[in-house]
Amino acid sequence: MEDKTISSEHLAKMKEGVETWNKWRRENPNLLPNLCEANLPRGEFSEGNLRKANLRGADLRSANLRGASLQEVDLRGVNL
Repeated sequence: MEDKTISSEHLAKMKEGVETWNKWRRENPNLLPNLCEANLPRGEFSEGNLRKANLRGADLRSANLRGASLQEVDLRGVNL
């Protein structure tokens, strides 16, 4: 069963910035980030590794996703 509850650890790591996030992803290659329904408007995710992340229902209005890795990301219901 898919977990539809945002992970507070994942959200906190995302809010530390893209460099920290990408380093964390490299150190945890099997991690499937759960940012379901995260409130991240105007976020800076340029060049971020969001591969296989659950962003279902997240608020990403005006977020910078330029160059972000979005392979296999769940974007259902995302507010862009």
